[in-house]
Amino acid sequence: RRGILDEVEHFEANSTFMFSDRTSEPYKGFQRGRSWNMTTADLAAVRHQFAHKIKYSSAVLWGRYSTNNVVRADKYGTFRVMGFEPDYNRINPMRMLQGRFINEIDIRECRKVCVIGKRVANDLFAPNEPIVGSLLRVNGVYYMVVGVCESVSKQINLFGDSEEMVNVPFTTLQQTQSSGNQVHCMALAADASVDVVQLEEGRLAGYYSKGKDNEKIEIDYLQKKNVKKPNGAAPGFVVYYTNYSLTIHPDISNIKLVES
Repeated sequence: RRGILDEVEHFEANSTFMFSDRTSEPYKGFQRGRSWNMTTADLAAVRHQFAHKIKYSSAVLWGRYSTNNVVRADKYGTFRVMGFEPDYNRINPMRMLQGRFINEIDIRECRKVCVIGKRVANDLFAPNEPIVGSLLRVNGVYYMVVGVCESVSKQINLFGDSEEMVNVPFTTLQQTQSSGNQVHCMALAADASVDVVQLEEGRLAGYYSKGKDNEKIEIDYLQKKNVKKPNGAAPGFVVYYTNYSLTIHPDISNIKLVES
């Protein structure tokens, strides 16, 4: 148990990684089993709607895979290429050995810069050879190395071993491989004050209410001691105070109901 906890404790608390998949339910005339892709507009909508609850967020895009896709002079190797935003290294941290991680200016200006894993550096550079500031050709495009990193976890690595990756700005990878507005994954970390169980309870309450067909509904929640039934009141009528509110979408399709 301790070993598992040691491997995941570097992840930001309340973090989640969202991927698109084939649809499991028919929707507005579309049949189940339909493929779809997330876009930058979807991520922008999530950031806007949950601005007060999201602590960190990053779009993720994986690069095209080919043999010997990373080249430096007469040395080359086959490595995974990933597109990230700066917050990714706060959600799933990599330990920086040299230089820096991707920053907001890289994203805004679509800079051709990269952060390489330790094994990439070992394969393409001689010992004591300067790395930061050097140029690599990645899938036919030249990038300047701005950092070298290593994995924090040796057992759990999302998208592959980060020590064998070339990480580039998400927006740059979108352009260089003509991915349009596609997002392969949303990496999110909620604020520590967000109670995931409470959110699921709110969605269940919304689903079994008269407002279940609405796109969004407001759910009040409070302690039982703050609910009172006035004398002579009609069945189901109560008054309450010291409440909090959630605005939720009453969809429970991803909440598994377990029969005891």
